Amino acid sequence: MARRLIPVVFVAAAFLLAQGAAPALGAKKVVIKVGHMYSNKNPTHYGAIEFGKMLDKMSKGTMEVQVFLKGQVGDGKTQLQSVQLGAIQATFQGLTQFPAYDSLNLPYFWKSTKHVRTVANGPLFERWRKDFLKKRGTIMVSVINRGARHVLSRKKPLKTLADFKGLKIRVPQAPPWVLAFRGLGSKPTPMSWADVYNAMLLGTVDAMENTLETLYTNKFYEVGKHLTLTSHLSSTSYFMVNDKWHKGLNKQQRKWFDDALAKGIAHAQKIYTDLENAYLDKFKKKGVNIYNINVDEFAKKTASAAETIGTKGWGKDFFARVKETRAKF
Repeated sequence: MARRLIPVVFVAAAFLLAQGAAPALGAKKVVIKVGHMYSNKNPTHYGAIEFGKMLDKMSKGTMEVQVFLKGQVGDGKTQLQSVQLGAIQATFQGLTQFPAYDSLNLPYFWKSTKHVRTVANGPLFERWRKDFLKKRGTIMVSVINRGARHVLSRKKPLKTLADFKGLKIRVPQAPPWVLAFRGLGSKPTPMSWADVYNAMLLGTVDAMENTLETLYTNKFYEVGKHLTLTSHLSSTSYFMVNDKWHKGLNKQQRKWFDDALAKGIAHAQKIYTDLENAYLDKFKKKGVNIYNINVDEFAKKTASAAETIGTKGWGKDFFARVKETRAKF
């Protein structure tokens, strides 16, 4: 397979960013550049800031976290490349472009936040973490569950399965979303995130889906007045670190890094959990109508999609092992 060439402009930018970024162990301070695509009001961002505070405290100021939000160091794909090249040291983001991890996005499959995080962070997924390290030179340190995803529509209330038939809904360019909404009889329309607001405003799509936090903090209540609590998928973010850089830290620095990160992740996870109900109240105050659905009906309609996603992403035998975990939660 031919290797994909990285544009010269990107390589030059990566070189400039990388200068002084590597952990020189004899130096007084180690700088860790962390990128993500979220806003400054996003719980993942708060987690990154908490990580920095904890690391500064533990290391007595010898290690510093610099957080670059809302794509300041490139889009998701670019940030992954930057971590791989060492231009930045770490990134928080989803992994819709990698089947093994994208397959965690199974419609109506996970019993709880604890369920998906235990599987993704546990020994069952060790083979996929090793595979990612081999291909990307990047280690996957932890997973944050960003909460259930719901549907926001422009003008049409969505209360039953029949309401979803023929619905033109924006989804990410990823099989789990496309298959799930096809199962509901909708017309899933993959679209860049940057284009979604205008697409909702102009009626290019009838609806969109995402977490309550993302829908609210990006002000989609301005272009959609009907929120249906479908909980069709559980959104996840991964924290990825350049493996060579991480190994270049001494033993004490790695411990500080790992302990501080664990506290940052826990901080973000708690905020995501606590904010679920709070966001519903905020939507109501913005004049958004909120509807519940018959979850069992929707789950039955998307069951074949979940089976296809899991089997294709992991293989029949591995997916069977993942399904066995449902009995424990």
